Amino acid sequence: MMEAALKLMIKHCTEKLAQGEGAPNWAHKNSAEKVLSKLYSDTNQNSGNNFG
Repeated sequence: MMEAALKLMIKHCTEKLAQGEGAPNWAHKNSAEKVLSKLYSDTNQNSGNNFG
């Protein structure tokens, strides 16, 4: 769900930028791209359960 929302935000901002609207679309687009690139970068998968 988060990935879809970020991609939608990037698409929306890209469309607004193409229409000539600048700020805050540049900042929102850049932020969404950064978060999207890091979304799965620090994922640890453990097998079994961790309920002690």
